[in-house]
Amino acid sequence: MNCTDLEKLGAEMESPFAKEWDKKNNCKDAVYSIKLIA
Repeated sequence: MNCTDLEKLGAEMESPFAKEWDKKNNCKDAVYSIKLIA
């Protein structure tokens, strides 16, 4: 997935719906950010 709005992504991941889905499905979210150095 390519996400350009990390604030919206974070808000969606913290929503009550997403938290309940994670709990029911034993899901742990991992988010990585890669920045171009040169």
